[in-house]
Amino acid sequence: MVLRGVADPAAAEALAGRLIGLLSEPLSFGSEQLKVGASAGIALLGRDGDAFDGLLRAAHAALRAARERGRNSWQLHNEDIQRQSRRRLEIEHSLRGALEREEFSLVYQPQVSLREGKAPGVEALLRWHRPAGLCHPGEFIPVAEQCGEIVRLGEWVVAEACRQAVAWHAAGPDFGRIAVNVSGVQLRDRGFAERVVAQCQRAGWPPARLELELTESALILDSDSLRHCFQVFERHGVQLAVDDFGTGFSNLQYLSRFPVQRLKIDRSFVADMLRDSNAGEVTRAIIHLGHALGMRVVAEGVETVDEQAQLARWGCDEIQGYLYTRPLPPRELAQWLRQLSAEPAPAGWTTRVVSHGH
Repeated sequence: MVLRGVADPAAAEALAGRLIGLLSEPLSFGSEQLKVGASAGIALLGRDGDAFDGLLRAAHAALRAARERGRNSWQLHNEDIQRQSRRRLEIEHSLRGALEREEFSLVYQPQVSLREGKAPGVEALLRWHRPAGLCHPGEFIPVAEQCGEIVRLGEWVVAEACRQAVAWHAAGPDFGRIAVNVSGVQLRDRGFAERVVAQCQRAGWPPARLELELTESALILDSDSLRHCFQVFERHGVQLAVDDFGTGFSNLQYLSRFPVQRLKIDRSFVADMLRDSNAGEVTRAIIHLGHALGMRVVAEGVETVDEQAQLARWGCDEIQGYLYTRPLPPRELAQWLRQLSAEPAPAGWTTRVVSHGH
């Protein structure tokens, strides 16, 4: 909408609120009542630009911010949004061709069994060696999802993780599965499951020793393509884990509907569980829930012996975090695994610390 004579931000916001309210009213469609929502981004001539294209870009950026706040809301364009938009655009441009320039690498963090003191799993974590400076995965992964680069990037991660797992296996370090994070965008991409299995087979890594870590939001969008993915994975033995459990929708229906083998407790609960009784109760409840559904439970972000001991008392199966080691490059992780395998787990393993610092 283009409005003349509205120079006051408060007036623009009031109008946006009225429009959202009107659009939210139910609509009759035959015997059905339909309800739609709307969000609004607002840009003002002179303050946010002097030409139509600039105003439109500013309004789009404000609209994106409004949607991220929870939809059915409005947002005025401001300097923070402008900085975020420039940063997002810069990251998107840098992502184009980054794979071909070999700017990505993987580091690996073990998941340690509290009962046996061994490493049944190793998680592959993506790092971007960007010439312009450090960019955290939490910043560039959403941009890669929005611009479509996540599909190619995700396939490279699976192929590289499988290749590295084969190399470790040949060299002798003892570990079980290799775990890779997967985006909901990848799950919806046609043929994704078949390509994952093919990548395992090309690398010579058994699909049954690959684990895909999914977010709750990826699973909640049930569809034919998602069910097809899981059928392929189940047929070939590919394991599934729900990452950051407890921070998203936590819909128990999908846990029983899909072949999930593992729940990963989000690090925010682990960090607070010893000083916040609510976080502790949620952590213990997730462990009991996972076991009731026949799943194993992994706690992320474990940094202290006290956290490890409490998780062991509650029956958590595996832990992952700086208590044992930071994410390591392939060679260092192989050395870590050899050291772990060479030392038999003593009685009272839950008080043992194997740490290589932060």
